[in-house]
Amino acid sequence: MPTPNTKTWIANDIFSAADLNDYLMKQTVIQAETTARPGSPQVGMTIAETDYSTAAGANGLRAGLRQYASATTGWVPPWNMAWGTVAYAQVTTTQAGITTSGVDLTGLIVIWIAIANRRYRIRGYVNVVSSATAQTVFVEIRDSGTTRQNVASLSLGATDVGTISPEVVQTISSGSVTRKLYAVTTTGTFDIECASTQIAFIQVIDDGPTGAPA
Repeated sequence: MPTPNTKTWIANDIFSAADLNDYLMKQTVIQAETTARPGSPQVGMTIAETDYSTAAGANGLRAGLRQYASATTGWVPPWNMAWGTVAYAQVTTTQAGITTSGVDLTGLIVIWIAIANRRYRIRGYVNVVSSATAQTVFVEIRDSGTTRQNVASLSLGATDVGTISPEVVQTISSGSVTRKLYAVTTTGTFDIECASTQIAFIQVIDDGPTGAPA
């Protein structure tokens, strides 16, 4: 049947099981766990998932308020809102001796399930320490292979320190997505300096919709 809306009863009307389901059950906020969502949902149906303690799902979205967006998109947080962080990784161990050959940064990789028609902001942050040679260092956001998504650079004098924070905003087709940080220098070597109070990280943030649900 079409998405239920409202119905006006008059005296002696029968309140049927179908009425109960369509005009009450499917239009109230139902409490349910992630594995026990209502069957045969209507678009716009809303539930409050109660298993908040469970780990984030494959798309990085923890339990909470969900709406049924479409048969393709399924149950997601309210569509017109930004959903915040959906993937994150950080390291606290220094990675030393990065050269002109370049290297993926250890541990700074994220994988999540993207949802069509959402805008994702991917950003990284690293602390860099130059060797005894003046140089320009680059930190890239890459896909699972070698394709650059964006890059940030910093010119350093000998033994200089600094921070680099590449960022890119993307609309990505649905499915599994990988983003990672890669670093390289023009000459000499440099370190990604880390500690428990000096972290390096990569983060994926859902900034909101770019259109209607798929």
